[in-house]
Amino acid sequence: CYKESIKCHHNDFARFIFDNLLTVNFENEKKKEESTGFFKTNLNMFLKDKSKNDNNNHQLEIIRTIYRYHNYNRIQTIFNDINNDNLCFFYFCEYDYIKMVKFYINIKKININQKLEYYKQNDITALFLAGKKNNNEIIKVLLEQKGIEINEKAFYFCKKIKEIKLPSNLTTIKECTFYFCKSLKEITLPISLKSIDANAFRACSSIEQINIPSSLISIGDYAFNECSKLKRVTFEDLRKLKSIGSH
Repeated sequence: CYKESIKCHHNDFARFIFDNLLTVNFENEKKKEESTGFFKTNLNMFLKDKSKNDNNNHQLEIIRTIYRYHNYNRIQTIFNDINNDNLCFFYFCEYDYIKMVKFYINIKKININQKLEYYKQNDITALFLAGKKNNNEIIKVLLEQKGIEINEKAFYFCKKIKEIKLPSNLTTIKECTFYFCKSLKEITLPISLKSIDANAFRACSSIEQINIPSSLISIGDYAFNECSKLKRVTFEDLRKLKSIGSH
């Protein structure tokens, strides 16, 4: 009911439920907190807790609902209570709030490489969340940041992403970076690139052609395996290329 009231922007009703009907039991609690302490206390505990229990998942869904339905009033109320910039930043990236993403990067100096540890997967980054929803502007902004890290599985199973231009100083495309990005059609590789690791582009079934820069030294096993539409691979210069893995 609380989530439905958020969804419909019935904030007076949401506030009533929040203040009067939501209850939380804490072990070793000396006295009951006021009902308005629900999110301030329990959600802060949730943010620090890595156990991923059902209660945590329920609270995460409430936060998801707030962002999914653009309920700005509830966003302000909830996050004034918990004051968690990291959580805000992740959801701005996932739900395509480009102005807020820029604000958090440029003004709040947020750590863009932090990981979302309370998800089912503990290696999720803001870059992955933006890629999963194909939020092109946010992906571009993140990749333009100095010090951005593109880790293994950075865009793993990001099925909607269609094109990407990698940072000009990138030296390695790590293992499974674009694994099963089935809609990815255009990829620009930088002239700084030295290695493409195993399974980096595996199952990217929409890529038709790719240009390999002269800086490349190695291509790992199955880097382009299952790229069913890939018909043309252009090497600018083969002199530095020392190894090509199994395919």
